[in-house]
Amino acid sequence: MRPGNGRPLQGWRWAAPAALLALFLGLAPLACGGGGGGSAPAPAPPAVVAPTLTGFTPASGVVGATVTLTGTAFTGTTRVTFGSVPATAYSVKSDTQVQATVPAGALTGPLALTTAGGTATSATAFTVSPSPLPTLTAFSPLVGPVGTAVTLTGTGFTGATAVTFGGVSATFTEGSDTQMTATVPAGAPSGPVAVTTPGGLATSAASFTVTATATLDLSIDGLYLTQGTQTYPASVSLVAERSAWVRVFVKANQTNTAQPAVRVVFQAGTTIHTLDIPATAASVPTAINEPDAAASWNAAVPAAWIQPGLTVLATVDPAGAIPESDRTNDRYPLDGTPQALTVEALRPWKIRLLPVTTADGSTGAVDASTVATFLTLARRVHPVPDAIDAALGPAMTSSASMLSSDSTAWSTLLDEVTAKWNVDGQPAHYFGVVGTRYDSGIAGLGWVKKAVAVGWDKPATRAEVLAHEVGHNFGRLHAPCGGVTDPDPNYPATGDYAGGHIGVTGWDATAAYPAPKAAAAYTDVMGYCDPDWVSDYTYKGVILYRKVYPLVTDAGAAAEGLLVWGHLEGDRVVLQPVIPVTAPPAPPTPGPFHWEARDAAGRVRLSAEFQALDVADAPGGKLRAFSFIVPLGTVPTADLASLRVTEDGVERARVARPPLRPLRVGQPEAPVQVAEEGTGVGLLWDADRYPLLVVRDATTGELLGFQRGGAGRVRTDRRDLEILACDGVQATVQRFRRRP
Repeated sequence: MRPGNGRPLQGWRWAAPAALLALFLGLAPLACGGGGGGSAPAPAPPAVVAPTLTGFTPASGVVGATVTLTGTAFTGTTRVTFGSVPATAYSVKSDTQVQATVPAGALTGPLALTTAGGTATSATAFTVSPSPLPTLTAFSPLVGPVGTAVTLTGTGFTGATAVTFGGVSATFTEGSDTQMTATVPAGAPSGPVAVTTPGGLATSAASFTVTATATLDLSIDGLYLTQGTQTYPASVSLVAERSAWVRVFVKANQTNTAQPAVRVVFQAGTTIHTLDIPATAASVPTAINEPDAAASWNAAVPAAWIQPGLTVLATVDPAGAIPESDRTNDRYPLDGTPQALTVEALRPWKIRLLPVTTADGSTGAVDASTVATFLTLARRVHPVPDAIDAALGPAMTSSASMLSSDSTAWSTLLDEVTAKWNVDGQPAHYFGVVGTRYDSGIAGLGWVKKAVAVGWDKPATRAEVLAHEVGHNFGRLHAPCGGVTDPDPNYPATGDYAGGHIGVTGWDATAAYPAPKAAAAYTDVMGYCDPDWVSDYTYKGVILYRKVYPLVTDAGAAAEGLLVWGHLEGDRVVLQPVIPVTAPPAPPTPGPFHWEARDAAGRVRLSAEFQALDVADAPGGKLRAFSFIVPLGTVPTADLASLRVTEDGVERARVARPPLRPLRVGQPEAPVQVAEEGTGVGLLWDADRYPLLVVRDATTGELLGFQRGGAGRVRTDRRDLEILACDGVQATVQRFRRRP
């Protein structure tokens, strides 16, 4: 049949939707009710990803070695095999990394890793290396009861499978290929220790001794290093490059006959030193008795070991030869961390001993062979390095008259040695040595906080005098003992410090044997009593002073200047005649005094502010003095006519040039008559016009001597001399050449 358009009629078909068809066939449930919509489709299960094993490292190893496997999809790993042998220990570090331990019996071959997604096999084989034969070289401790933790040392411990004590199996923990820890098992007899590994069996040469349960407990209460004095616990700093003694204080919890050794390890940077100190007593004390040298483990420590950054660690019975109930407290510090010590790197100590000839012709008995005898006490009680730069200094002549036990000539002597020190450029500590004709009384004099002192040459006491006066130079006042003047008000006065005693145990660190100094028996070197040593109070004070105020500094370039010097007598300032010098800078300590130099018109041409410093041990009590150099700059000394010192605006001293007097008939034009006299030169001059003569080397400018009173003699072997006739404000210079 055709339609009206004449095209053939197409057949009609109806395709039912799949869901409707399923409903019609009874294969799908019919949802009814509600607002239309059906239940959501269930989520698809997660895809299972197969692992990949792309590599491992190392490529070979012994049984017990750790191997790192890398790849993907490692999460959920259930098995790792080495040549088909399952690893008994492995750890999933991440989805891309697993660490496994080579198991006993492992075979050379590919590695395989299994997860829920499958098994991945390496493309290359892991080589199982033969395990080395183990060695057991040592163990510690050597004795102990059941339950003792024993540290085994040797080689080839990796993969260890057994440890035995006298054939009885023990539990153990493998620390590394060279060390492991095992616990003495119940029932173990005394005998060798053995370690079994895949490489074989290692047996100790020595036997471990199993003891009954120990009740003795040794411990280290503390330790310190002493270089002359020390508190317990330690509070006194150490000085680099100075000899020391270490003292270790061990105690026991009960009466005993133990004689343990003590090991002390010193480390500064990468340098390590070890001291093994044997016991010297028949037992370990049950209480600490710090003053008793026999109650501590003591050893000398070389100066070279004492360096900044030093640490120390001590162990009692390091070999573990003594049975103990507790070994966790055998070290000091307790946690095993080395104790850091404070070490001060102070400037070297440089000192020169000057033979001084006084106006009566006496000369201090010191030469190159006896310099060290003056320093025997100072080097032991003051915080200075072992290597002291000590030598004989240049000789000089002082105008000081005959020294007596109470004369002010000592002050003149100190003034003149200080003047020389300033003009010489303060190159070292200066100690002027003089001879005296008496044996009791003033023996020395020293500045407080200036590196100049003087003292007598008596062999029995010269070392004590130098140590005492140098202590003043280091800023220390008197310890209150022996009737001193102006004792230090801060010196401790209680306990073992009372009466100027040293307060804590002293120790001679230079001695080759233990040499303690009892706190209540020795007095401080800064007092006037015997026997003397040094307190921690004085020692700490000197360390602080030497850190902050180095007494001798690097001198600058020499320049023209005026040496200004003098002292105080009550409120009156005594000005010594100024001396024109060519010397390095020696500025004053700033203070309340004002010095000025004026010309004839009254104009101030030079000025300086200064402090008068204390001088200790002066006759008659307290003395203050000053000595410094004022740069001249462009000011000619010929312009100066007067000097003046004021304090807070009040005049304390004034010096003017004396008027010129016409020459008498027959009087020489030169101000000084000079004549050669054997080992020196004789001098005659008008002392009223020139109260002071200064003799110096015409070539070097070194001061050689001072003279007062109109007649005197200066000892010297120098050929070309300059004699300065000082009138108080200016100086007239005269040259003299000695015969060859």
